[in-house]
Amino acid sequence: MSVAKRFVEKCTQVEHHMSVRTKIGSSKFSLIDHLIIFTGPLIPLAVSFQAYNVWIEGKTDGLSIVTWSILLFSSFTMAIYALKHKTKPLIITYIPLVIANLLVVLGILFR
Repeated sequence: MSVAKRFVEKCTQVEHHMSVRTKIGSSKFSLIDHLIIFTGPLIPLAVSFQAYNVWIEGKTDGLSIVTWSILLFSSFTMAIYALKHKTKPLIITYIPLVIANLLVVLGILFR
């Protein structure tokens, strides 16, 4: 029995789908891939303006430590996921987002 056939028999539908998806057309970037690579970093950029307001302007009115902590935790989780799966668009989005969210959380706590 071939290795590929044994893999298909032992894997779940999701694993098989991901295996096929990454092997077929993996060298071609679609329009959405290019769009995500461009727009992904805009998210941490938007958050960095909030960090600027907290650290430079000293404005923390209306900011919730609970909300920003949840955002920090979720972006950290997504960054770990992106690193584990070596997904570049997610890596270039979530690593800077963790840093930006951390700056906001620290600014709320210490300003």
